[in-house]
Amino acid sequence: MLLASALVPARCVRGADKAHNARDQMLDARRDPTSCDRFKAGVDGTAWYQLRIHQILKRRLPDSRSTELLGEALQELLASQVYRQVVPEGIAPAMPQGQSTTYAG
Repeated sequence: MLLASALVPARCVRGADKAHNARDQMLDARRDPTSCDRFKAGVDGTAWYQLRIHQILKRRLPDSRSTELLGEALQELLASQVYRQVVPEGIAPAMPQGQSTTYAG
């Protein structure tokens, strides 16, 4: 992906794409909670991926609306019933139990 090392215009386009995809995934999940099953990584892997992308965008494009929109979609995913059925409350994506707290954006 190389989002972290991309030039600013490319980062903006990729950020917008990632934010759009995350928002679409959340809209799909609201309508059909099993929609996350179509992704190989499942809901927990999707959350991990979106979290990593959001972290990069916060560093590289801190004032971008795409960064904000991705963060909002990620927050909704982490608060969703679908996610909480897979990952116990208080555990951040891809973190061992007891070593982290919920994602704070």
